[in-house]
Amino acid sequence: MTEALDAILAAHDLHDRTAKFFLSLGSSYEQAEAAAAAHKDKFSWDGVALNWKATNKLAADDPAAKAFFAQDAYRFLLPVPTTDANQKSFDRALADRAFVGTGNKTSAQNLIRRYGLEAATDIARQYGKVTPMDNKPGTPPTTTVIADEKTSTDKAPPTGDKHTGRNNPFSEAGWNISAQGRLIREIGLAAASSIAASAGAFVGQTRPNKAA
Repeated sequence: MTEALDAILAAHDLHDRTAKFFLSLGSSYEQAEAAAAAHKDKFSWDGVALNWKATNKLAADDPAAKAFFAQDAYRFLLPVPTTDANQKSFDRALADRAFVGTGNKTSAQNLIRRYGLEAATDIARQYGKVTPMDNKPGTPPTTTVIADEKTSTDKAPPTGDKHTGRNNPFSEAGWNISAQGRLIREIGLAAASSIAASAGAFVGQTRPNKAA
């Protein structure tokens, strides 16, 4: 049982670290999750560092890793380049949720996690705010130079006692391998298996069950 659990956690760790690699390149959450699901076998994770297998070098520092996914066949996994050299692309839909009107603090926190505080502050200022977390009402930028609107999401790990629908990382609506791994660590394999079963799934499953 211990070896089986270790294998499951190792697989979740590899997926999670691979997704974070793509997030570091500016990919949206959906792009990063899709890339990790399809291409994590091209990386190795030893518990300390994520390496690009082709060169056995640290993926974050290896130009070959990014160059591979910059090829036309994989370009959809990376952020869409902006037409304005003075602007950096960012997730427009997520930023709108974070900053338009009264905004949403959870979305603002997710923006900070994805891009870092300095970049998130620059984005917030485009909405007329001073910082990502201030209470000043924001308005959308007047220029449209931003990518990833179609693939945007700021799904969070399940919280509270109810793991149903999008709050269940094993369900089709809330499928999230990274969140599954965190849940296993937080509440244990038995409890996580029960939550998976409530969605008609099981721990270690690689794809969500499609609704009938």
